[in-house]
Amino acid sequence: MRKMDKGEEQKIVEALEKAVKLANDGSSPDDALTKVAEDYKFPAEAVKRMVEAFNVSKTLAHLKHAKADDRGNSFPIASVENILGKLYPVVPETPASKSAAALSPGHWVNDVTDYVALLTKQADTVEMPPLTDKKAAPYAYEVDPHAHQAIVKRAKIEQLYHKARGNFKSMFLKVCELIDKTADYWRQVGPKEDFPLVEKRAHATLGPLVGPIMDMIYMRGDLGNQRLQVKRASADELGTQQMYFDASKPPYSYISDAVHFARDLARLHKEANDIRQLMHEHTLAHVSELPRRQVCESIAYMLKQAGREPIDHDVATVYKVLAKTSAPAGTVETHVL
Repeated sequence: MRKMDKGEEQKIVEALEKAVKLANDGSSPDDALTKVAEDYKFPAEAVKRMVEAFNVSKTLAHLKHAKADDRGNSFPIASVENILGKLYPVVPETPASKSAAALSPGHWVNDVTDYVALLTKQADTVEMPPLTDKKAAPYAYEVDPHAHQAIVKRAKIEQLYHKARGNFKSMFLKVCELIDKTADYWRQVGPKEDFPLVEKRAHATLGPLVGPIMDMIYMRGDLGNQRLQVKRASADELGTQQMYFDASKPPYSYISDAVHFARDLARLHKEANDIRQLMHEHTLAHVSELPRRQVCESIAYMLKQAGREPIDHDVATVYKVLAKTSAPAGTVETHVL
């Protein structure tokens, strides 16, 4: 597409302004554009682009100034075929052809249509600058007030769930980091506390939650491999070691923090699950007011909670039953689609 120079651009903008003024003064869009195209002697490509720009400008003006109830009404726009047909007639009008057209007005229509199609090919079109960079404002979407309340409440619950889930993941990463640091303590070269002794002391002071933490430390560090061959305390020895030790130094400090964070981890996990349960219960209580995708997700969740592996057929069946029993006839499809 050929880029037009500043002179051509200014010429077309000036012609468009005159065409808009003529149209505002009462001329039809076709007559106004035909007049300025003749005055400026524009080629067919420029005429086509000018018509497109005029129609876009006309549409934007209608959407901007028309009342909400009138935006869907029709309004006159320019026709490039009509304008090119007037500017470039196949056969120049003569008294004889004028008389013939009066007797048989359709005798030259096919020729004009073919010629206009030839003229409107975009082999060497001129790139028109946009008349405005503003976009038409979208129509306001009217939502049922009850559906709006249900949607807003679910969004708030979902936001709380994602926040709780984020807190859980953050705490989980802290526990994993401490487990790795503790495992590295026994993997490094140099003097270190005996693993069974630390395990017994930790059990005695921190409680049974130390068990799974020490299991994870042992597995994450691969401490039982042939090179390290770290031994573990037997089950009957756990909790019996009461000898004094400094709990503020590694590895005791790492294990103590890991146990503390693990308690918080269990609490955050339960909190996130409770919020998720609340979100799905709210969704199923407002089947006719929430999107179908969200309702089907909640149905699948509840089926899984009941011990059934959800499949699409089950979800669709439950959805249809809930939709029929939770909303008046004729309202379900409007809200859920």
